[in-house]
Amino acid sequence: MEFAGCSQIIDPWGDIVQKLDQEVGELKATLDLEKVPQIRKGVPIFASRVPEKYRKLYSGSNSRNTSL
Repeated sequence: MEFAGCSQIIDPWGDIVQKLDQEVGELKATLDLEKVPQIRKGVPIFASRVPEKYRKLYSGSNSRNTSL
């Protein structure tokens, strides 16, 4: 089995932490869990959620309702 390669570990700001091009190998990175609250404040994805819109999409219908 072959894969395209170019595996990467990317931080929340889009910076590449570790990278493999086409070579075989493994990537490892140390996560600083102390930074998680700071990053969540800087990237407020949960603050902009609109759950009532998601319920319309997944209200048991199998049809593809793309209107939000």
